[in-house]
Amino acid sequence: MNLDLIWTDREIAILEEFYPYASHSELEKLLPNRKKNAIVTKASKLNIRRLIYRWTEEQLSLLKKHYPSQTNNEELLALLKNHSFVAIKTKAKNLGLKRGSYIPSCKEYTARRWTKEEMKILRLYYNSMEDKDLLMLLPGRTLMGMKHIAARQLKLGNKFKMFFKRGKLWTNFEDNLLSKNFNVLPNEELIKLFPGRTHSSIKARAHKLGIKRDKGTWGSVGPYKPWKQKEIDTLSKNWNNVSLEDLSKLIGYRAEEGLKKQAKKIGLPPYDNERFKKQKK
Repeated sequence: MNLDLIWTDREIAILEEFYPYASHSELEKLLPNRKKNAIVTKASKLNIRRLIYRWTEEQLSLLKKHYPSQTNNEELLALLKNHSFVAIKTKAKNLGLKRGSYIPSCKEYTARRWTKEEMKILRLYYNSMEDKDLLMLLPGRTLMGMKHIAARQLKLGNKFKMFFKRGKLWTNFEDNLLSKNFNVLPNEELIKLFPGRTHSSIKARAHKLGIKRDKGTWGSVGPYKPWKQKEIDTLSKNWNNVSLEDLSKLIGYRAEEGLKKQAKKIGLPPYDNERFKKQKK
């Protein structure tokens, strides 16, 4: 099969536009499905020639003037026509030029050094101003970039949670209720005791109060909660003598299906549903 037929009109258009002056690495990025040899071969068949632009004295003067300055990459490319950005960087490196600090006009070029003025703004307002307002003082900077510099380099701390909406304050009644039940009730029952509180906030409050759960106490009811010998003894003693609802409370809020499975596992008779229905009546 002739692989040359696979080239699309779009790929050929890219080749005709960029092959004359783009570097091979840039061409491979523009044509991700083509390797260097395939690109060169196709260009040769289409009679597209590479144009080698020599650096003029005027261009070298512009490079020396603007590369170390605050002229951004887009403006630099406009000043030095016929030269790719890779060619500009290579020439600057050969001349011993270092890139100046600049504000990019697009997101493609965001890697630049933080200036002393930007660092000063960050120190002054990082912990007292909202992120969106602070970013307006730092044009060209991203939220993640700002937080990275503040936390890692300036040691200003992490304020990701600073402007989150705070929940309602915990009352003394809730704290006492949590102290009594955190190591007794599973998560499902705890959430019922604290309407409006999430499981995460309940755990966080318990941690703040220094309340801990025993290693044998699981956070959820269900088949994965290990049975203790004390629970098995209670189950055997009260099986078919009390309702499943009362038995669940005696054992520690086990699910009814979990009670039945464990009873079957230890050889107890089936649960008598009819008996407790009559008692309720």
